Amino acid sequence: SQQLSLPFELVLDGYTREPWSSGMMTHNSEDTSGWKTCYLLSTDGRNRLPGFLKYLRDRKKACVAKFNDSTASTRAILVVPFDPPPIPSEQLPAGVDKTQLLYVKYLADDRVLSRGKKPAIDPNKQLQIEQQKQKE
Repeated sequence: SQQLSLPFELVLDGYTREPWSSGMMTHNSEDTSGWKTCYLLSTDGRNRLPGFLKYLRDRKKACVAKFNDSTASTRAILVVPFDPPPIPSEQLPAGVDKTQLLYVKYLADDRVLSRGKKPAIDPNKQLQIEQQKQKE
């Protein structure tokens, strides 16, 4: 699989509470769905990042951006989780302020998210409901 190249600029245009958007899920070594993770450094100097992350945490939502992957013909997705893993301070380059770091995860093909989705109603439960109705 080719390495996904993140665009220089992305518009975060949605929010989600789906389980796949959790930062802790990706941090877990058992996750094999293809998510990649990295830290992005805010360089605009406006110090808005801590407030944005607090907004996500308070609402337990992740922020999402979908974009076309330039290396493939797929729609990629980038997620800013509300529950990022702790920043490994010992690995920070000198002079980097950890309040300006943003943990993100990204997936080269957002169709992976719809694969294997459980139906809204478990088919066995549906059968029980229908059998119940017939008895009435």
